Amino acid sequence: MGSKIIGFVGIEKYEIMHYLSRVLRQLGQTVLLTDQSTERALACSVPAPFPNSREIMDYDGVDVALNAGLEELPLSDYQYILADFGFQVRHPMLGRCDAVYLVSDQQLHNIRGLSAIQLENHQRRYLILKEYYAGRFSPACLFEEMKPLMINEENSYALQIEERDYENCLNCQYEDQISMKRLSRPVKRLLYEILLSDFSAGQIDRALRLAERGR
Repeated sequence: MGSKIIGFVGIEKYEIMHYLSRVLRQLGQTVLLTDQSTERALACSVPAPFPNSREIMDYDGVDVALNAGLEELPLSDYQYILADFGFQVRHPMLGRCDAVYLVSDQQLHNIRGLSAIQLENHQRRYLILKEYYAGRFSPACLFEEMKPLMINEENSYALQIEERDYENCLNCQYEDQISMKRLSRPVKRLLYEILLSDFSAGQIDRALRLAERGR
């Protein structure tokens, strides 16, 4: 398998990218995390001694590039590249992604901001709804807004507000700590589903348990 680039577009998703990188590491994969956004959310979750450096740094066994453009990086050295594009829906390197995860809450301005993205037909696309509120604003309303992107409900994941998930998320930025302890079931399911196309269920289960223990 060659290098696989997974793009994340939309609101904050840095904790999901960190969790995914840790599970991939347990699966024996080489991983590069890169912040290509203007919001710099991922960069704020990495303790960087030289925050403006364009060099690749090691963070707990995972390589991280915070300032270099995707086109500058040695992508072929890695099996997985996880790229945060923020809300740059017209980023020129989005076209190189094998899969794109659109991340939003249910607020209309965020949904419409993502709707402007243009993806190629071969690019797999998914929707992650964070802070999901299961009220009268059903997913059907959101899918209608995003109809041109051709994302179906089978390729969408709803993450309801969980205090433990939010605490783990903040720990990434305030405590320089990637803690996967007590992750909610929906977050675990999301990680599982992202990886299922490349690994067996047994491999993922074992790697997830090891990552949760901080191995």
